[in-house]
Amino acid sequence: MKLSERISTGIKELDEILGGGFYRGSIVLLAGNPGTGKTIFASQFLYSGLKKGEKCVYLSFAEDLNGYLFRMKRLGFDFKPFLKSDKFNFIPAPTVVSEDSVKGLVEELIELLYENNIKRVVIDPVTAILDVVPLEKSRSLLHSGLIKALKSLGITGIFIADLPYSTETIGFEEFLVDTVIIMRMQIEKGLSRRIMEIRKTRFFAMDYISFEYAITDKGIRLYLPYLYEMKGCYSTGERLSTGLKELDEMLGGGLLKGSSILIFGPSGSGKTYISSLVALENAAKNNNVVYISFDEPREQLLNFMKSISKWKGVEEKIEVYSISPALFTLSNLYYYISNLISEKKPDLIILDGLTSLKRIFGKDFLGFSRMFIMYSKKLRSTLILTDMTSKTLEDELSNMVDTVIMISLDITEDSVKRRIAVLKNRGSWHENSVKELVFGKEGVMIK
Repeated sequence: MKLSERISTGIKELDEILGGGFYRGSIVLLAGNPGTGKTIFASQFLYSGLKKGEKCVYLSFAEDLNGYLFRMKRLGFDFKPFLKSDKFNFIPAPTVVSEDSVKGLVEELIELLYENNIKRVVIDPVTAILDVVPLEKSRSLLHSGLIKALKSLGITGIFIADLPYSTETIGFEEFLVDTVIIMRMQIEKGLSRRIMEIRKTRFFAMDYISFEYAITDKGIRLYLPYLYEMKGCYSTGERLSTGLKELDEMLGGGLLKGSSILIFGPSGSGKTYISSLVALENAAKNNNVVYISFDEPREQLLNFMKSISKWKGVEEKIEVYSISPALFTLSNLYYYISNLISEKKPDLIILDGLTSLKRIFGKDFLGFSRMFIMYSKKLRSTLILTDMTSKTLEDELSNMVDTVIMISLDITEDSVKRRIAVLKNRGSWHENSVKELVFGKEGVMIK
């Protein structure tokens, strides 16, 4: 085994967790419940190697070639060209039922490895061998035969093991392998929540071992709310107008481009109006805008925006979406939204209604918000978040963002007045005064 060489797992986030991927020549046991994506994981691993010019083998006791190729192509992994170029070998063995046939198949595989400079191998599932061959013989067959051959040739292997929902026993000796990864499925509020647990990994110390993941149209993606490094920065030379001259002046000239902004206040204080005004103002200046609401239907939000005078002529520059977070797990919600954003490459992103996330996901919404703050900085997009929090600068979300704008309600017996203030503005001077926010027939003004 070449301990100095790392190879990609095919999953970007897992490579980051493992410090670069699996070690070349290591053996990985991948165990999981039905429907957790074990085959997808293994296929991403092989596809990553094939794209680098490595020869790969998939030994499947579970399905035939045509079914496998069809399913993987739907996820963006087209193995056909590699089959035609002899870079990829798929060995179907769904009818192997005797001890002799299993031994013959393993011997055939080992011969193929020695003769063809193979670099990556998947056996799916290895538990099919254990079902046919007695325990002691299967241990000798795998350890003294197959694993020894893989390690001597520097081949990285993934052994897939089925893990029924009713048991914690994998049915395979974990001490024989270098890394053990468990994939589990939990049902929460009627939704499938998938968890990846890294139970064992030799040669590498880990602080976190359990991660939520999503199966997307591009394969498996891990949700890492606390591990990403901060990248990107707001621009001190470029600003975006809020559409309100007085608010721009309170901010020292407008919103710093690439910054993250929290607008918070109670229901009815005007958060959606202000964020919509910012969206329309910047769309009118030829900036691409993505507006995502977690509270209102899209049609209702569009009708509201059309009532603002700045709407006319900006339809092609603003994309409006309404998303019900109750239909997603956090990982699926993150990748659903990030895919929308990556396609549009917006200058301005607005996430309106974080209170709904807080209500559904509890404190986990902070990790979600942090990921989007970091994601928007990486894209160098300006991000606006709206929330009903009442804790001002003591709130953790307020600490994450660059700018905090507070809107409050002053309710007396005969009137309701709105107050607006800038509590925080990294990288720029800002006014410390509290002003009145007035909504009238002619629009909104600050005095």
